[in-house]
Parts: sequence; structure tokens; C-alpha cells
Amino acid sequence: MNESGFRNWLLSQGYNAGTTNSRVSNCVRVCEFEGDIDVLYANDKCKELLFRLTYTTEDERQSRQPRHSVPINGNIRNGTATLKQATGLYIRYLEDYCKTVIPETPVPIIIATVKKSKEINVPKVPTTEIVDSYAQFLDYFGIDTNTFYNFGLDNTIFSEPEYALTQWSSLKEQLLDNQPLTIRGYGRQGKHTDLFFELYKYLFSNSRIKEDGTNNAVPRRNIQAATGHRINKTLLNYQCSHIFGHTKNPLLFEAVWNICFTPKMFDPLTGHEAKGIWPEEYQQLFIAASIKRYHECITDYNAFIIEHKISTRIHTFVSSLAKKYDESLLRKFQEDALYEWQTIVYNKT
Repeated sequence: MNESGFRNWLLSQGYNAGTTNSRVSNCVRVCEFEGDIDVLYANDKCKELLFRLTYTTEDERQSRQPRHSVPINGNIRNGTATLKQATGLYIRYLEDYCKTVIPETPVPIIIATVKKSKEINVPKVPTTEIVDSYAQFLDYFGIDTNTFYNFGLDNTIFSEPEYALTQWSSLKEQLLDNQPLTIRGYGRQGKHTDLFFELYKYLFSNSRIKEDGTNNAVPRRNIQAATGHRINKTLLNYQCSHIFGHTKNPLLFEAVWNICFTPKMFDPLTGHEAKGIWPEEYQQLFIAASIKRYHECITDYNAFIIEHKISTRIHTFVSSLAKKYDESLLRKFQEDALYEWQTIVYNKT
């Protein structure tokens, strides 16, 4: 096991010194009792090791012995989960290390020299390590990452699939029958939202698409109707969020299968506010759970895009505007419109 390499990698990922030392120590213990992780990774990507480091709530309920041989003082399930989490981090370190390309010949660095006219005594700024508040929080309270993520998913409030499917059918009818729907503004302060209005007149003969003045009033109204909850009434510290985005698309802006109530402490992990490994890992779980829940709606949405030849018709529409708008604006609009109407790729398994 490469302790120093793993330690440096953890620090580069935002873990503080205390958490880093704990994770390195966890992996050293795993190596001591289960075998060198490097060797096990070379054999089968540590699949067997991760299986041995799995201890479920059912195992705990039945008072079963752990599959691994690492001694644990305290709760077996929590201790095993911590070992598994640390091992998972070491596997990620190995995968990142394998991707690193080291040049055979170091590239020379040319440093320009400046003649000093006078020596100035500048106090040295102490080197500071990266501190990640998520890592600190989990380490302080002894919470393993999986438990943390599961709490977020379990406490996110979704609409029921049956309700979502019924509302989805109604939204499609509204769009195709020239009924009112809304989207978020496009461009700085909604300057170019008219481009999407024109697009929807062309695609669906709908001239009644409007901009949501607050950018979230209609989605909040829809998810409140679907769940019976009210922000700041029955829900405190929750955020109304779009799951897949695409908020300039009237169907996805209003569809309750694309909206949920997220605990505010987890909302940064679903967007771009949080940094480090946390949003990447949590978003994968969050999207997978949403797809599993609403796969019927998603399948129908993808079929709707194909049926109406949205992609081809967007290209045709943008070409028709060549003499009316700036070329760079049209290029950006075409890219954004295609993104708003791309299919959602998923695997039902």
C-alpha cells in the first residue's frame, strides 16, 4: 500500500489532516488483516474485498459475524462501513494514479529573473491545507459517507409516480393544444427568452408559452400540489429543485417528475455550489434514484422528442433566423436549445 501517495491524494481531494490520517490508518488495518490492497486491486479490482467489507442492517439484526477479519471495537456495522469507505477511497486513488501520465523527460521551466533594486522583507505566508466542511462534519460525528448520502436520498420528497404520469400526460396536451405553460428566462435578465417563444410557436404552434417571473413559482406550485407539502408551512429548510434541469423546456420546467423538495443541507450537492468529490458521488445516486422512480415518464419523454423530430427541426428553425439575429447568438441558442431537448439516457437495470 502506498501510504504517502494516498495521503497526498486525500489532501488534494479536500480532506483535512485528521480525516486523512484516519482513512490512511483504516486502510493500513485492512492491509494488515485482509492483505495488501494493491495486490487485491490487481487481482479483481478489490471486488472480493469489498464484499467482505459489507455488513448490512440485516446482518446486524441477526447478530452475524462480519465476513472480514479486521478487529472492531464498538459497533460492527459502523466500523465495517468505515473500513469499506476508506477502502473505496483508496481504490479511487489507485484509479486516479493509473490515469496519471508522467512524461519521460521533465519539461524545463524557464524562470525570468528581475534585478532587485532594494531588498524588501516580506513576511512568509504559512502554507495551509485544504479544508472541506463536508469531510469535517462527517469525521466529527463519525458518520460514514454512505449513511450520509442515504439520509439525503431518504429525506428528499418526490411526487408519486402515478401522479407524475397523469400530470405528464396533461402537460403534453397543454403544449400541443396551445395552452399556457412556462419556462425560465434565457440570457442575462431574460433578454433572449423570445427566441424560445418563437421556437415553440414553430415546433408546437404554441404561442402561449410565458416566462416564470420568479424562475421557480410554477414548479413550486406543481410539486406542492403533487405532495401536499408547502414550503415554510409543512416544510422547513427544504429547497424546490429540478432533478434533470432543462428549465427552458416547458415540459420539463413544469413536470413534477423533474421536481422535488431537497433538504437544504443537500441541495448544494445536487448542483454546482459544492466542490470536491461530494457532488459527483451524490448526484450519481440522486439521478439513479430519480430515474428508477420515473422511468415510465422518462421513456415517454424520450419518445416524444423522437416523434416530433425535435433535434432536426431546431436546426431548421435556427437556419431560418440567419438574417434576423447575430451569428454568434444563434450558434449559442442552437446549442442551448438542443441541450434543453436532449433525451435522458438511462439504464432501467
